[in-house]
Amino acid sequence: MAIPSVSFSSRRCANANAEVQEFIDSRLDAREVRKALAVKLVYQGYKYEEIQTILDLSISSITSWKEAYKNKLI
Repeated sequence: MAIPSVSFSSRRCANANAEVQEFIDSRLDAREVRKALAVKLVYQGYKYEEIQTILDLSISSITSWKEAYKNKLI
């Protein structure tokens, strides 16, 4: 399975990290926090395999959550 590459400008990453952190801070549901944390780690430059190990998630979940964030669905 091909892993999507991460190529974001540092300004976009900083904005995304701040937005995701706000989301995390405002949520009590652990599942939503886990999703947001996965997205935050992507924007911080972690490899999908690393996030998979850290949060015990599937790569497909990480990918879909990142896409949902990009499309403002989460």
